[in-house]
Amino acid sequence: MTSRDDFIHGCIASQTALVNWLSGLGDVDVSQPSLLPNWTVGHVLTHIARNAEGCRNMLYGGAMYPGGVPQRNADIEAGAKRSFTEQVAHIRATADDFERTLLTLTDEQWGGEASGPFGVITVESVPQRRWREVEVHRMDAGLGYTWHDLPDAWVAADLAVRRSAFGQPIPADVAGLGDKAELAWLFSRPVGDTITPPPAWF
Repeated sequence: MTSRDDFIHGCIASQTALVNWLSGLGDVDVSQPSLLPNWTVGHVLTHIARNAEGCRNMLYGGAMYPGGVPQRNADIEAGAKRSFTEQVAHIRATADDFERTLLTLTDEQWGGEASGPFGVITVESVPQRRWREVEVHRMDAGLGYTWHDLPDAWVAADLAVRRSAFGQPIPADVAGLGDKAELAWLFSRPVGDTITPPPAWF
């Protein structure tokens, strides 16, 4: 069973890997389409940074997006056209801030609740949620990171949860590709030209 510390350190490792990877890509055109409908690479990168800010809010027991979904969407639109250098700097700064908060939270704070985008959640669940966002949206940027590259630790930590939530048998053609492909599929991300992702059920 994955512990809180496992989620914390896994999340930190994925954030660090993301920043290092982005820093080595050179100058990326943020206006190019991402793998998400109607979102550019700039939209995805801005979302990753804003998500870290929202997750930090929740660690303190607050609302992820104080202005709700309209604020979330407006913030993403406002930041999407910034240069790639600015985007990476923002992701680095917000990831560092989130990491510092993770490592200084008290046991009392860990036992609290926060307001997520779809209702009340436990503070304890925030590191897992952030880890998930980093890995899934790193794929969504469409810059070369795919399900093949997903870290084993995250797959092991999240796959059973997603299987349980899905509540249906996994198709044989998906299961045959291995755990990484299955987890990507469970997040409705493409894993092959002939395999149709499930509907967006979560």
